[in-house]
Amino acid sequence: MSILVTPQGVFKLYQFDTEKEFEQCVVSQVEMIFGKRCVYLDCKDAYLIDFSSQREPKLFIVETEIASHDLFQHIGVQILQFAHSFANAPRQVKQLLFDEISKDTKVYDACESYAQQYGLRNVDNMLDHLVNDTFRALIIIDEATDELYKVVKNFRFPVEVIEVETYQGAGGDRIYRFTPLFKDVSDEKESIEEREQRSIDISEFDTIVVGLPPENRTT
Repeated sequence: MSILVTPQGVFKLYQFDTEKEFEQCVVSQVEMIFGKRCVYLDCKDAYLIDFSSQREPKLFIVETEIASHDLFQHIGVQILQFAHSFANAPRQVKQLLFDEISKDTKVYDACESYAQQYGLRNVDNMLDHLVNDTFRALIIIDEATDELYKVVKNFRFPVEVIEVETYQGAGGDRIYRFTPLFKDVSDEKESIEEREQRSIDISEFDTIVVGLPPENRTT
């Protein structure tokens, strides 16, 4: 079992029993994982709008999963269903995104401001651009296994993978270890196949380690 030794004590790798518990941890750290120039929409089907690129905004469908599940059924099938919806029902996807953005004035204003920075008229125009752009998926998982990459390499659209490891101390405090998303997304030189070939070694990552406040923890 992997451990982290810190001045606050020893933290052991934590295994999640449910996808819901892991998803709550991810949601608590969205700004650290995705960056400040992103909007994460935590709805039934989670979405991420990336405004970090100088060229154009990008939309990702987000699938949060734990490695102990059947990755083909839980990730492969669901992402293919999402891709089908984008191709066959873009208006419904756009309406869902617009409704979610409109629920929070701060989120709406941020999207409006970002849209204008890209030369897009407003949020509505931006969403037209996003749902008619290339379909992209983002998988967040507690362990990026070889099986996962075997599933991912069969997709014919861009897929990014973020491994978020959780460590827990004797007192229940948690810390997380992950590579922030857009360090890899902005570097298009590394293909899915190249990632699959190299070993997954957490010691090589540029990481951010953060704690989850007790009131937000799931016991």
